[in-house]
Amino acid sequence: MDGPALRCFLPSGDDFPERESVGAGSRLRSPARACGATVDTMGSYDGAAVVIADGVEYEVHAKLWCTRTPPRRVRSFASSSLVGTDGINWGGTLRASGETDAFAIYQAQTLALRPDGGLVAPFTFQGGGDLAAGVLPIRGSGTVPFDCR
Repeated sequence: MDGPALRCFLPSGDDFPERESVGAGSRLRSPARACGATVDTMGSYDGAAVVIADGVEYEVHAKLWCTRTPPRRVRSFASSSLVGTDGINWGGTLRASGETDAFAIYQAQTLALRPDGGLVAPFTFQGGGDLAAGVLPIRGSGTVPFDCR
């Protein structure tokens, strides 16, 4: 792999997502690509969003990405086959307005994210982050809530 190495988890703060050179341009570099996975970075979102945590809405800044992972070959005793769902994954980093909001979001039992002008989608926490700074790395589940082209 050429270029700077990324950690194999979602980094937080202003260093996410990183750009990589592609031909004459550049594209967002996802953490999955840094960890050696075969993915195609499809789209990103960087802007205002609302987290719905146990029914309470919190305004956050979201840096999100989505990737497409191709089906993978799985071997069984008799043969092998391709498995996989639609192969679209999404995640990123949320920045809450402060430690109090970040902690309330982190403690919630039900979580959903609504980017500005997007759909509502559930998510879970990825690990890492910095509650004191309001930084929460996430992994989405279900439909991607922003334009992922």
